[in-house]
Formats: sequence, structure tokens, C-alpha cells
Amino acid sequence: LLLIPADKDLEPLYAATSVPPDLVRLLCKRKAYIYLLEMIAAWIPLVVWPAALQGPFTQYCDNTSAQGALTKGYGADPTSNALMSAFWHQAMRVTASPYFSRVKSTTNPSDAISRGDYREAQAQGWKEVGLDLTRLWQEIRQQEEMWPKTGKAMEEELTAAAAEGNAELLPRKHHWQAPSLPQAARTCAPHALY
Repeated sequence: LLLIPADKDLEPLYAATSVPPDLVRLLCKRKAYIYLLEMIAAWIPLVVWPAALQGPFTQYCDNTSAQGALTKGYGADPTSNALMSAFWHQAMRVTASPYFSRVKSTTNPSDAISRGDYREAQAQGWKEVGLDLTRLWQEIRQQEEMWPKTGKAMEEELTAAAAEGNAELLPRKHHWQAPSLPQAARTCAPHALY
């Protein structure tokens, strides 16, 4: 993670973390789980630096699937939708208004940090901060109950809901477009990279 404040007098902050193995196992049930990890990475700055990210800010992402889903506000499956719901809930809680922009992995300064290589960050004089993400990991574990059931369990639940006339249990598509920021707001805002 890398936070570049809009105020040039403030130093950039960086941090690195690993997703706990039990959460990785939960996410690995899906073939394309890296994009789910990228969504978690997008969520972390809102938890760690909420005051710095109030109002408009640019969030750079080097994963196009995560960027697209976060921009649209919904994805193709309940797992990603549960994570996006939690992301947008945190954004509203801290009054953040993220604008998502693409950055190539090769030019993303937080990419090396995420791999444990702090040489560039140290050479630039950026400040390393420690992370305690215990509460965030607990919140993600609680989100698991919103994650998809697979195979026969899901089929049985939907069949029973339809037979009982419980329409509220049946899946619905929700389409919501995250707001885009005007160009002027993007240029004067802080930046979060992951």
C-alpha cells in the first residue's frame, strides 16, 4: 500500500501486509481469486488512513477486473459483491469518494512494496507504517456468510425458497454505478496505490 497525500508538505506513507492463510483458502475456492485479493487491498487504505482519504481521492489499481468491479459497484458473483459492499460501506463511513484509475504493474510503485521490496520506498524517503488489520480480517470473515454456497446446497436453498414463495431469498441483480469524479477533483486529491 502507498498513500501519496495531496498536501506536498506531507510525506508519502507505505505499508505491506499478507492476507491470513484461512482467508486465502476461502478465496481460493474461486479460480480467479487474485482479483478478490485486489479488492481487499483496495479496502485497506480506507481502514488504515480514513482521515487522509475523506472526500475525493484517486485509487490506482493494477488489476483490471478489480478496477472494473469496484468502479461499477457490482461483480459477477456474490463473493466479490460482498467484498465490494463492505468496501463501499467503509467509503461511506469515512466520507471517501474514490475514483479508480489503472496503473500498469511495471509502473506501480506499490507493487514492489507488496512483494516485500522496500528499496524504492526507502530511497524516496517514504515513511513506513505498521498495520494492525485484526478488525478488518474479522470483518471479512463475517462477510463469508454472504459468500456463495456452492453446488447442491445453493440449489436446494433456492428450490426451497421458490417452493415456499420466499421471493426475498431469491437472487436479484442490482445495478449501481459508482459516481465518477470530474477531472478537476481527480488532480487535487490524494492517491492510494495497491
